[in-house]
Amino acid sequence: MNWSESIKAFKSYLLLERGLSENTLENYVFDVQKLIAYLEKHNIKFGPTKVDSDQLLQFIYETAKEVKPSSQSRLLSGLRSFFDFLITEGLRDNNPVTLVEPPKIGTTLPVTLSVSEVEELINSFVGEEPMSIRNRCILEMLYSCGMRVSELVNLRCSDLFFEEGLSFYKNYKKVGVSGLIGGTGLGIAMITFIWSITNTSAAITLLCLAAMPFITAFLGFLFLKEKISINVWIAITIAAIGIIIIAFGNTNKSTFFGLLFGILSAVGFSVFSVSLRWRPETPKFTTVAIAGLICAIVSIVILVETDSNLLSTSRNQGLFSVHGTLVCIGLILYSLGSRMIPAAELTLLSLTEVIGGIFWVWLPILGINEVPTNNTIIGGFLIFISIIYYSLIIKNNRRFIALN
Repeated sequence: MNWSESIKAFKSYLLLERGLSENTLENYVFDVQKLIAYLEKHNIKFGPTKVDSDQLLQFIYETAKEVKPSSQSRLLSGLRSFFDFLITEGLRDNNPVTLVEPPKIGTTLPVTLSVSEVEELINSFVGEEPMSIRNRCILEMLYSCGMRVSELVNLRCSDLFFEEGLSFYKNYKKVGVSGLIGGTGLGIAMITFIWSITNTSAAITLLCLAAMPFITAFLGFLFLKEKISINVWIAITIAAIGIIIIAFGNTNKSTFFGLLFGILSAVGFSVFSVSLRWRPETPKFTTVAIAGLICAIVSIVILVETDSNLLSTSRNQGLFSVHGTLVCIGLILYSLGSRMIPAAELTLLSLTEVIGGIFWVWLPILGINEVPTNNTIIGGFLIFISIIYYSLIIKNNRRFIALN
């Protein structure tokens, strides 16, 4: 593989698998191009698979005469990512950057402006002239949103959701059939999840939800005419066999209803996903709000009918607080992780939710002591195999696209 081919594949890898922004992608590629320019300047005819640490040391030494240590460190970071990519593709067995010691960078506190200084800066642009209004808007955006300058100058009207929130009522009017179906599906999913975990073990509920990607693929095939590859059909079949094995091991009426509600919950989440793919312009926030409204109505009806008090004990209040905090932290960390690792790896990593859920309810220290049955273990193992197989398919497909 020559330099141009490797750069093309590297750009596709950064875009498809790592999901980096256009600016970051260009900076990484520019780092590699600087190395290529150095090699050409000194008539060093080494390809990307032959460059060693000696050439890199000479390159960094020459670059150090022109740029600051912080820029040298960032340059090494870009080259390290490039050679790590080549190792991932099986084109190299080592990364020459690891033998290059990065420059020492002193740690300094960032220079910040006080609130009064920011207000003074904004108020320095007075009047209603177009330029003054524009400059005030720029400063307000930078200060209020914490945006980078590059993010601000690349902002497009399509990035602004004028109709989300401010025109909330209008979104309800234009939500359409897809929004109603998606919101209803999501509401049913949330409700049946609670009923499932109440009537059966946490292991069965979580394993049913783990099969959700396959249910989504099947519904997309039925209603959106989306094609399903042979490999995905194999994964769906394996997951279905796993669910059937779990069902045969839970013939108790209450437990069986719990399994049924778990499957309905997975179907509800899948209906929500498919409805958004059906009409991408459907207001997503409004669709989620419809689901919340359905859940609120059902909850109020149940509370009234059972004469229950939502916050009857301090224990319930404590559980609500802990549950909300943990879910919030988990979603934030998951969102941050989605920016740093490919989707296929993220899907595999999300399997720890199922494993962790089963493990935590089994721990005697929590007082739940749920021990999975043999059928649950065997069926769950098959579902795990199907998801791992499915994730590897996604990863290989994306890598094939990147190299072509």
